Amino acid sequence: MLKKLLVIGYFLQLTQALSSQVITGKIIDTALQKGIENVAIQTSKDQGNVSDKNGNYRISTKNVSYITFSKLGFETKTISLNELKKLNFTIALKEKSTLLKGFQLTIAKITLDSLLFKTERSMQKNFVRYPIKSNFYVSENQIFDFKKLDLKFKSSSLLDRKKEKLAKVDLQNFADAIKKSNPDIPRVFLGTLETKNYYSEKLKKNFLQKKTDSILGFKPLDSNKIFSLDKLQNQTKQLILKYLDKNKTYKVKTGIFKVEDSVAFGKSKMIKDSSKIKNSFTAYKTNGYVDTVLKRAVFFKNNDETNFLNTKYYKHQLLTNEFLKDGNHYIIHFKPRKSKAKYEGKIYINPEDFTISKVNYEFSKGKKGESLNLKFLLGVKYSENKHTGILLYQKNRNNEYYVAYSKEAISRYTYANRPFKFIENSTEKNKIKFSVKLEFNTNEITEVFFSDHQLKNENSFSVPIEKGYYMKKLYYKDDLKSKQTLQKGQQELADFLNEYQ
Repeated sequence: MLKKLLVIGYFLQLTQALSSQVITGKIIDTALQKGIENVAIQTSKDQGNVSDKNGNYRISTKNVSYITFSKLGFETKTISLNELKKLNFTIALKEKSTLLKGFQLTIAKITLDSLLFKTERSMQKNFVRYPIKSNFYVSENQIFDFKKLDLKFKSSSLLDRKKEKLAKVDLQNFADAIKKSNPDIPRVFLGTLETKNYYSEKLKKNFLQKKTDSILGFKPLDSNKIFSLDKLQNQTKQLILKYLDKNKTYKVKTGIFKVEDSVAFGKSKMIKDSSKIKNSFTAYKTNGYVDTVLKRAVFFKNNDETNFLNTKYYKHQLLTNEFLKDGNHYIIHFKPRKSKAKYEGKIYINPEDFTISKVNYEFSKGKKGESLNLKFLLGVKYSENKHTGILLYQKNRNNEYYVAYSKEAISRYTYANRPFKFIENSTEKNKIKFSVKLEFNTNEITEVFFSDHQLKNENSFSVPIEKGYYMKKLYYKDDLKSKQTLQKGQQELADFLNEYQ
């Protein structure tokens, strides 16, 4: 009887411990003090739920550090779990102001030619041209969608029948595991951006030199999900090497090309083990993200097919006005006039000063990006099939415009069918043959957000660029203080984007 009571008591304790990780609470309107339904609740562990018609919610808090509450028309709120407990799990959301800030619902009629001329002139005049300092937030995510992944064992003069059978099973299981995982690789970077004027004697031209600093990087702790062709090749090599003689070395070839001259199980295992703890990136990487956006944002300065306002490369049409953020805007639709132009989309123009507020663009029908087709020669095919983007512009404290936000989504198709050989470095030159055949789509989504944008009086960097700075190793963060900085950056971005909904 005592044993039964102990078991029941243990079960009740376990139930209580598990249930304590699930909380219930209520979300109310600050002004009306009534429950708000359909509020999205998101935790730091990417778990979510929505509130019911009375504003009640229920969510798991296991290993959760903060929770975000958001709904269209209300200000988003992110709060730590400890602060939520102090509020007795009740959250009050404030309704967003819907005042038009002086904008009128009706705007003056204008001809297309006049609008194109005024917009280009206004952006040339009012876009920031001076040294600035700004915070930046970069989010990158690569999502792999496998159509085919086959690792085929062909033949061997090195393995007996039993090992050959085991190797085949290992290769198939490895391929199946990757296909099922459909890995995604999110990374986030935060830091500061500074620019200064720079004159190139070689080009006889002025430039704004850029420098990123105080960089924090974040990525998933689960490195097993991260996929790359190099990782696929290394892990496949590991599977083969574990069945070979550990005291010998091997030459690795793909087709007629040599990949490695002297690979062995011991050496390869050391490389594999060290890659598990690889946790670094460089400032060169973040500079690349920022530079790409800043170049794209000044498209109106270009005299080629990258300028969506250029009548030589694009056809334009004046569409019905649209409401954006806090007022009506002129809308220009553009599409390719010449074959070199690739994009079509819409430009939103502020009627007050003819500056650009927003640009949407995507590959026009039948257009593609970079492509390579060596399927029959080298077994490789690659193409950039889709490319969509958004640019959002803001006015700073000096009434000059800058790009505040960019989002690009690029879809790429990759096909590879390559034979591999492991050739024993011996007089016998025994070998193993296998093939890697894969076909997949990669969707790469990149967001860049600039905040606290301000002009600098001095033409210099706060901290000079050290020799080798851009290639210096920086390490991904996982401490509490860095995570709180990340949460703040994510909240600022969410609030900014909510203004455009």
